[in-house]
Amino acid sequence: MKKQLIPALTSRPSIWHIVGAGFLLRLLIDTSGQMLYPFVPIFAAGLGVSAVIIGRLLSLQSLVGIFAPIFGNLADRYGYRPFMRLGLFSVGAGLIVFAASTTITLAVIGSLILGFGFSLFTPNLMAYLSANLPSERRSRGMGAVELAWGLSGFIGIAPLGIAIARWGWRLPLIGLGIVLLLASFVPIFFPQTAQFAHAHSPGKQEPQLSVWTRAKQFLDLGNNREAAWAAILGTTLTLFAASHLISSYGQWLFLDYGLESAELGRIAGILGLGAFAAIILISTAGDRFGALTGAKIGALVSTFTYLLLPLLNDSLTWLVVGLFIVFFFYQFAMVNAIILTSMQIPAQRGKMMTLGAALGTSGISLANFTGPIAFATFGPWGLALPSGIIMFVLWLILTRYGRTEPEFKDRSG
Repeated sequence: MKKQLIPALTSRPSIWHIVGAGFLLRLLIDTSGQMLYPFVPIFAAGLGVSAVIIGRLLSLQSLVGIFAPIFGNLADRYGYRPFMRLGLFSVGAGLIVFAASTTITLAVIGSLILGFGFSLFTPNLMAYLSANLPSERRSRGMGAVELAWGLSGFIGIAPLGIAIARWGWRLPLIGLGIVLLLASFVPIFFPQTAQFAHAHSPGKQEPQLSVWTRAKQFLDLGNNREAAWAAILGTTLTLFAASHLISSYGQWLFLDYGLESAELGRIAGILGLGAFAAIILISTAGDRFGALTGAKIGALVSTFTYLLLPLLNDSLTWLVVGLFIVFFFYQFAMVNAIILTSMQIPAQRGKMMTLGAALGTSGISLANFTGPIAFATFGPWGLALPSGIIMFVLWLILTRYGRTEPEFKDRSG
């Protein structure tokens, strides 16, 4: 007879200490990921290629995330900590290779290693936290870690822009890579989580299944499949819409307003504060209105904020204000979608989070390809219109198929 294990820490220092450590690690990871976008013109000049080529490089980097579910399934079996460590190490190594590259081939290799690390770390960290935080405090805890995304612009990218202006782009990236290599040892000290998914009776052997059958079983999300896939689409479409814009907003500011690395870094910091404000709201009040309601509000309001941007392009000040609002509602929609995804199938959080990461990074990969081309062809409307339409489609999907997670059904009716 199978014994259902309840997720619990085998040793129990305060989970909030782990939340704090997770926040600092996310700050490093998110700085590494976000800094690629505002400095696209700088990297393009340094490698001697066009901004469209850098966009394709970022697209290739994101595409690596399609393999994330394989590791999520393994993490559900063997624990999240080893995969968090591997993710941190890979991002550090990828940054060093990218910064040391003198040819586009080496830059591609560095980008692939970066993509591998990004797809491993964040989903497994969030699955770890979701498994161990009390349900009534899950939004607060996961939202606190997501604060790193917003603060990375202000704390990480803005100083990085100043460093790039002073020392060039290679040295700061190598320094950040070394810090991440050292940080890969931190998850060793995280308490182990008792695993409950895929438990098997002692001595019982599973029959050999074909690859097709295993794939079908992996993608089968059970009786809650419609709501689970709607939640996963929440992260996927939100990421696509935002990345379609973000992939070229640095180029937009560079071409239309002549901004260089220090100014681009400062604006990235301002926009990060918009994301920070959204996460503060979720951390303090998210448990009151719920992840599904938050995701729907974020999707609907984002529709209009994207469409507003081209109308504000007569003034740098008003454009930055518009981008600030876009970043606020993008992050508001995104964090609620992540929380919703993490709660849909409690016994398979790792798989759910990495499925979301895989489809999300596929969306980012596509957006990193479409965004630069759309901007080069149609200007600001080429960025704003597709993003607005995508978020409206997401609002329709969540309204039709979204449901509150199973753990809360007794409260939500």
